Amino acid sequence: MMKFFRKYNKHLLAVFMALLLVIWLGGSAIEEFVRPNPGKRVVGTAKGGPVTEAETDLAKREDSLLNWMGLSWQQLRNRIGLPEPTDSDERISQVDWVLLKREAMRLGCVVTPERARELLSGPSSQPGRPSLQEQIHMRAASNNIREQLVYDAAANYFTVWNALTTFISVSAPPEPELRLFARNVSEFATIEAVVFPAQSFADPTQTFDKATLEKQFESHKTQVADGGLNFGYFLQPRVKIQYICIDPQKIKDNLRASEKAYLKDAYSYWQANKNTGNEFRWTMGEIEAFKNKADADSNGAAVPKLGDYYETFAQAQEKALEAVKFNAAKTEADRIANRLLLAAREPWFTVSYDDTGHKPAPEAVKANDYYETLIASLPSNLQFPEGITVQTTDLLTQEELIDAVEGFSQAGLPTPDGGLLRPAQLAFNVQNIAPAPEERHRETALHLSLWQTLGKELEGMDGATYIFRVIDAQPGREAKSLDEVADKVADDLRLQAGMEKAKAAADAFLENIGTQGLAQAWMADEELKAKVTPDKGGYVEPPVFARDNSFFSPLGKAVQPFGIVTDEFIDKAFELAAEGEKSGLVVVELPDEAKVLVIKGKSLRPLYEEDYQARRDFMRQQFGRRQQAEIIGQWLNGKNIKERNGFKFKNQT
Repeated sequence: MMKFFRKYNKHLLAVFMALLLVIWLGGSAIEEFVRPNPGKRVVGTAKGGPVTEAETDLAKREDSLLNWMGLSWQQLRNRIGLPEPTDSDERISQVDWVLLKREAMRLGCVVTPERARELLSGPSSQPGRPSLQEQIHMRAASNNIREQLVYDAAANYFTVWNALTTFISVSAPPEPELRLFARNVSEFATIEAVVFPAQSFADPTQTFDKATLEKQFESHKTQVADGGLNFGYFLQPRVKIQYICIDPQKIKDNLRASEKAYLKDAYSYWQANKNTGNEFRWTMGEIEAFKNKADADSNGAAVPKLGDYYETFAQAQEKALEAVKFNAAKTEADRIANRLLLAAREPWFTVSYDDTGHKPAPEAVKANDYYETLIASLPSNLQFPEGITVQTTDLLTQEELIDAVEGFSQAGLPTPDGGLLRPAQLAFNVQNIAPAPEERHRETALHLSLWQTLGKELEGMDGATYIFRVIDAQPGREAKSLDEVADKVADDLRLQAGMEKAKAAADAFLENIGTQGLAQAWMADEELKAKVTPDKGGYVEPPVFARDNSFFSPLGKAVQPFGIVTDEFIDKAFELAAEGEKSGLVVVELPDEAKVLVIKGKSLRPLYEEDYQARRDFMRQQFGRRQQAEIIGQWLNGKNIKERNGFKFKNQT
């Protein structure tokens, strides 16, 4: 062996040197060769081929480029008047956008970048403002990107929009359905009624034996209570929230700048807003005070009119000072919120997702006084003890949270489409209650782990800023036994018995009404009036209503003041209304509201042929929109996009 090395020493040395040169000069190339290409990593599989990280990254960049033009693919639903889904899995994600582009191209709806440039051309809508193409040019130059990238992104957007409008154009309603829709929304009934609420006839002292309670519990233990006689004993999910309130009104009273500095700012503020700011208008109380002072001084000054603007800074000084101090306090509140959010994020940076898709909470953040510790770490110039407070709620259901906490419950997180996400929505998108998003490549900031602070502050209607986290989340579950919900079961049985008594009372009232009118019979029945107080029921004349109120109201089948009504109620009400003042009387039950009604018709305003023909185009448009909303809502649903394209995430089983 040694002879071999001695014999070929020079040859081996040359080979080794060559290898060293290759490694030294081409090391990075070799490294790139053996390292997996991130652009080729597969996110998931679909009918049209695998979806790669390169495609989802492109979708993210496209949305960024399009967003400032108001063409964000995340706002497609909003552009056609549809609200965003409440379920995060139904919203359009980066993967969904890739799949939508593929679908549109298969349908032949392709828009080229050159056509996109034409669609974005034209003069500015505002005189003196650059055209959209000029704005694109300036934006691209300032961000050091090629203009072509913007037009490529726009071409993809218009391609999907083309497919969308294709679906919209083929959803025109047939004439019979259109006429039925027109009748349902354009004919109006006028009735009168006497309302018998079950609660008025329920006996709060009534008791029930164990067997009756058990039977009621077993019949409804898997159902969710939904008001009225829709009983249910499934225990709703509940969360316990800890939140920081940063109140600029209280910070304002402890600002550290001098009064002289604020007075100077107040004068500048008044100068800028003296002819536009509503706070600088005379109020009725100020006018009365001015009159009294003028009379006392006998100076004969002209009395201002309601809504006039103040003429001097002296008149506006107090309100101008209040405004600039509040703005300064709001700036401080924003600085405080940013510092606290950064500090709250820091412990989570080094924590990895577990198998459930959540980050286990670091021990440091689990302390009940964690928020107090964060506040104490603020620099001295941001310390406002009266203006920064910490509160902890009880365990609350989603319904309870809607208005349980004054200030915080009404706060909201603005969405790109101009809406607001309330705490009742945000706080239940949490570990133990909502599953973690399966896709790691989309926005997950609104999904929380336990003890994790939401990464964005909420703005309160009171001007305060709120930061919150969920420190306990109990998922919904069936009650383990009757004992857990015994009081609720007993209350429901009392209400059910009250409904039966209300029906009997309505039948007796109808039988004894004789030739009296409905209102006269009600006024004459003193015993009934004592039981059914006006705040709960009694005689009412509701406003006119249509068969289908969903055209005018999001409440759908609600008729005020009755609440949610039944098809039987609608049919009987319009039948009686068509009879006019000579109509009979009918007893109708409203189980969703736990009420019984005696109703009488008064008049019907029908839809005449000439009215239909005059409004036909409008009706067709409105009915078409309703159909389109249903079709497009399903087409732009993230879950449906994945299902119809057969998409599966790489690690999804």
